[in-house]
Amino acid sequence: MSPDLTKVNGKEGMWSTFKTISLGSIIVFVLHALGFLTTTTFAVRLRIPSGFLPESPTEYLLWGAKALTVCLGVFLINFIVLSIILILVKLVWQFPRLMFRRLDNLILSLKERMELKIQNIFKTHINSLAGILFILALLAFLTFFVSFSDLIFATYISSESTQLLSPDSGAYLSLYFFTLGIILTVSCVCLYKVHHLQILQNANVTFSKIFKLATIGLIFFEVVFLVSPYRLRAYNEFERILFEDKRAYILVEKDLQYVIYLPNCITLVVSSNDIRVQRSQERIYENIFKKEP
Repeated sequence: MSPDLTKVNGKEGMWSTFKTISLGSIIVFVLHALGFLTTTTFAVRLRIPSGFLPESPTEYLLWGAKALTVCLGVFLINFIVLSIILILVKLVWQFPRLMFRRLDNLILSLKERMELKIQNIFKTHINSLAGILFILALLAFLTFFVSFSDLIFATYISSESTQLLSPDSGAYLSLYFFTLGIILTVSCVCLYKVHHLQILQNANVTFSKIFKLATIGLIFFEVVFLVSPYRLRAYNEFERILFEDKRAYILVEKDLQYVIYLPNCITLVVSSNDIRVQRSQERIYENIFKKEP
C-alpha cells in the first residue's frame, strides 16, 4: 500500500470517528435537555424544593429517553394515520376511473394538468410556498394553544387547577397529545418540502431560508409542549398517606424528611418523625390528582 493511500485511509478513519463522536454527543445532549425539561416541569408544577430533586446526569438521560420515545411514538402514529388518509384520498380519486371508463381520459388529463400546475407554482414561487406553509403551521399551533389553553394553564401556570390532570380527563389528555402530534408531523413535512425544493432548484433565497428557520423554531416549541409534561402526566402515582387526618402523598423521601403533596395544591416539607404523618402498613400508590369520591 502506498504512503499516500495510507494517509487518505487514515484521514477518512479520523473523519468517520469524529462524526460518530459528534453524533453521539448531540444525542446525549438532546436526551439530557429533554430529561431536564420534563423534570423541571414536574418539580415546578408540584413545587418540590430543588434540594429534594437532585437528579443525576444519568437520571436526566433516562427521563429524556423515555420522553423522546413517547414523542417519536406520537409522531410515528400520526404519520401512519396521515399516510392512510392520503392513500384513501388517492383511492377515492381513482374510483371514478375504475367505475366509468369513458371518463378515464378526461380525469387523467385533469389530474396531469393539476399536478403540472402545482409543480410550476412550487418551483417558481418557493418564497410564497415557504411563507404559506409556515403561516398554516403557525395558525394550526395557535389554534391548538387556544383550544387547549385550560389544560396548558393547569400544567404550567395554575397550581389550583388539577381537575384537568385527573384520571377522569384521560380522553382529553389523549386528544391533546394526538392533536399536537398531528401538528408536529405536518410541520416537519412542510419543513422537509421546502428544504427539498431548495435542494432541487439549488436555490439560495433569503426569504425561504427565513421561513424555514421560523418553521424550525415553531417545531421546537411544539416539541417542548409535547415533551415537558411527560413526567407529570405519566408518573404521577405516589404513596398515599394521612397528614392531619387528611389525604396526602409522599413525593420525595430524603434525609429523614418527606416532601408531602396535599390535594389542595399545597406542598410541605416535614420530618419523617412528624406525628401528623400516618403511613399505612400496606403501601397504597395512586394518582395524586385523583378526585376524592
